[in-house]
Amino acid sequence: MHFREKIIYGTNATLGDNDNYEEHGIAIADIDKGSVRYETFGTKNVELIPVFSTNEHAYIIGDNGNMYVYDQDLQYKTYKPFKNLPKQQYYDIQGNGQLALDEQRILYCLRGIGEEDKYSLGVLNLKDEPVFEIFNEDFANTESWYEPLYQNVEEKEIYIKERSNNKKNNNIIVMDSESLKVKAEFPVSYNHLLDLVVKIK
Repeated sequence: MHFREKIIYGTNATLGDNDNYEEHGIAIADIDKGSVRYETFGTKNVELIPVFSTNEHAYIIGDNGNMYVYDQDLQYKTYKPFKNLPKQQYYDIQGNGQLALDEQRILYCLRGIGEEDKYSLGVLNLKDEPVFEIFNEDFANTESWYEPLYQNVEEKEIYIKERSNNKKNNNIIVMDSESLKVKAEFPVSYNHLLDLVVKIK
């Protein structure tokens, strides 16, 4: 992820001297200086993934449910965007379950609200204090998981794969990118192989 002439990326820990884990968390690479430094935000054994950046902020989320937000001076604040939801032991932040809609909203599929192996599609609102919000109860605490494909800016549409172990629930969902209301839904066999939707007028 690019931010302020730097590249931020998640890293896997390496086992160093005295069996201590090193170089884990996120890495911040300074392209001009050719240097890399590592940041864990004071956590241990927490996986960190950069999710989004603007000119002013960079957003990193951890599998502990915290979000770490850098400002332009690379000073960070810690937020709890999922604090209004039942606390989870683990937040699955891997996979393709997110899509930035604009500089203030990220469409985000969260695993494990309420029960294990349940999924909820909501929005991470980044304005002021980041918070995760469910915008449609039909997509809350379901057995299906959601993979946003992409946003058609001209048509103001979002295309989302709905996937399930039940083949009958493998669909493509089309949403209005502003209101987030469902415009269409249609079944697609083997939609795990689908990467692109083309709309023909």
